[in-house]
Amino acid sequence: MKIQTISFFAQIIKPIPRLEFNNIIQTHQADRFSKRFTAWNLLIALL
Repeated sequence: MKIQTISFFAQIIKPIPRLEFNNIIQTHQADRFSKRFTAWNLLIALL
């Protein structure tokens, strides 16, 4: 039997609904000038 552990970082990110986050980003056009570093990547980097 294999026991998996979820990292602390994954536990922090898990409650953030990514689909809802992406909908908000599209509504406000937050990624319109970004080429590679998206809003999701920025959020992850800031955490």
